[in-house]
Amino acid sequence: MESTHAGGEAGTVWIRTPPIRDARGLAAVQQTLAERLSGVRIEPLYDRPLATQGSVTQLGRVCISIGETTPTRCTHPRASGDDDVVLLTHFMRGQWEVQARSRHLDL
Repeated sequence: MESTHAGGEAGTVWIRTPPIRDARGLAAVQQTLAERLSGVRIEPLYDRPLATQGSVTQLGRVCISIGETTPTRCTHPRASGDDDVVLLTHFMRGQWEVQARSRHLDL
């Protein structure tokens, strides 16, 4: 995985991975992304490799990520808790599914 820091105080990191198929490489990338994305767990879907490119900016307790990825399932670590978490997301193409507090939304 390629990871470079952008200049400035914001704490922006640019991330790019080749398609990753092996379990060891996948675990390493998942750990790095979870650290950068406030604990969000990313899993590839449909038996496809995981590939991603984009940026992650940390501003205090706010995490902003912009990028592209192969089909994935992203799970926030507080998904099963009662904590209030605000998640703003946008997708450019493909299918999108959200589950939160026993509610389900397909777009």
